[in-house]
Amino acid sequence: MAQFPLQIAQTEPASGVLLATLSGAILLGPESECIEALIREGLHAGKRAFVFDLTEVKKIDSTGIGRFISAYNLVLKANAELRLVCQPGLILKSFQVTRLDSVFRIFASLDEALGSINQ
Repeated sequence: MAQFPLQIAQTEPASGVLLATLSGAILLGPESECIEALIREGLHAGKRAFVFDLTEVKKIDSTGIGRFISAYNLVLKANAELRLVCQPGLILKSFQVTRLDSVFRIFASLDEALGSINQ
């Protein structure tokens, strides 16, 4: 059992944009599979930009990082866009240590991530 169960809330802050706000832990297990499913469903529904707000995520492991790599590959194939919101701390550090901060578009705030979409 995860100490911090993964929870996801999703909204559409602008046309064609899916915002997923995650909290808890993104770890090995079926719970984190929903990240890729969310991308697939969003692409099928015509979404062109995906923003994952990770500011309330407490823990991420290599499988969690892998879920975002898979999501990124799906988005890339569809010529869509994926953005992450991470504040300084453990989650951002996980992307930096793996050097994935040079692959993903990572923003310090949700306003920054949403503000520059389609610009």
